[in-house]
Amino acid sequence: MSDYYERRLADAKARAKAAARRRKANRAKGEAKDYERVRARPIVPGTRYMVTRRTHERRMFLTPDDKDGEEIANFVGFTMGLALRNSGLLMHASLAMSNHHHSNFTDPLGKLPDFKNPFHSFVARGVNSKRGRSDSFWSDDGCCDLEQLDDEQTLGDIVYTYTNPVQAGLVKWPEQWTGFSTYGWRFGETKRFYRPTWFYDPNNKDVPAYIELKLVRPDIFRHLDDDELFELIMRRVRERSIELREENSRKNKGRIRGLAKIGRQRWNEAPKTDAELFKVTPTVASRSKWTLIAALQRKVDWEREYARSRAERIGGGDPEYPFGTYWMRRFAGVRVAAGP
Repeated sequence: MSDYYERRLADAKARAKAAARRRKANRAKGEAKDYERVRARPIVPGTRYMVTRRTHERRMFLTPDDKDGEEIANFVGFTMGLALRNSGLLMHASLAMSNHHHSNFTDPLGKLPDFKNPFHSFVARGVNSKRGRSDSFWSDDGCCDLEQLDDEQTLGDIVYTYTNPVQAGLVKWPEQWTGFSTYGWRFGETKRFYRPTWFYDPNNKDVPAYIELKLVRPDIFRHLDDDELFELIMRRVRERSIELREENSRKNKGRIRGLAKIGRQRWNEAPKTDAELFKVTPTVASRSKWTLIAALQRKVDWEREYARSRAERIGGGDPEYPFGTYWMRRFAGVRVAAGP
């Protein structure tokens, strides 16, 4: 066996052992709780999120290739607009990489699932149709819906969203990325995306010929006007892009994949790097340690109350579920506590 394959095998064994340790630690944490496991999480109106989801096996289904990339970018924008229209979410930033997307929203009505479910469902069906495939599109890991607890976290997540192509060594600057992206849009600006002829039914009255997607300012840094906040984001993105290029120079000798190679990239390829398994998906994030600790404690309290309500309902009672309960309220008609 060559040295290369020996190193690969050793790396794979090390990752497998690390994954087993993480899985064991995660299981121990769950068993240490004084209540039954709760998979639900609160959906609270007014919450800001960064929503992330990756494709099955991290394959490049969304890659902006020369053949279909432009049409797929338009399709993602159109489908995003439909989902936002029907859910009431406000979009602050979004970018679709070849095998995942990052999108930043505020959920004023507490209807995040009403956005996620149709958006991911129709993106999967539409891109599968365009690519001529019919198997799973999204990873079974599901979404990461990261609740942003403070202004700096929201700003940092927007910068992370826009600099993702640079971090991956695909382009030198975010504006060069040709996949779906809101980079460079000003707050209040709208862009028009047209109904794809190859997917949506033109006779469906609920699906217009085009939809206008609007970028909305997040409710952060209120002392700044819209232009000042836009310039702050652009400056942070530029600075972070330079840092990432310097890091890439040290790690990969500065190699950039470039648009020409991306255009020729096969959509059914997967990255050669290996993903870490059994990592805990974060649900809340803050640049403040104490804000994060307080939020995690509230999460535990909510789960404990939810578990108590569930047990009471199973026993035949009519409990009041904690504020933020979504699925049981919508589909089972349970009583939910009033908001604070």
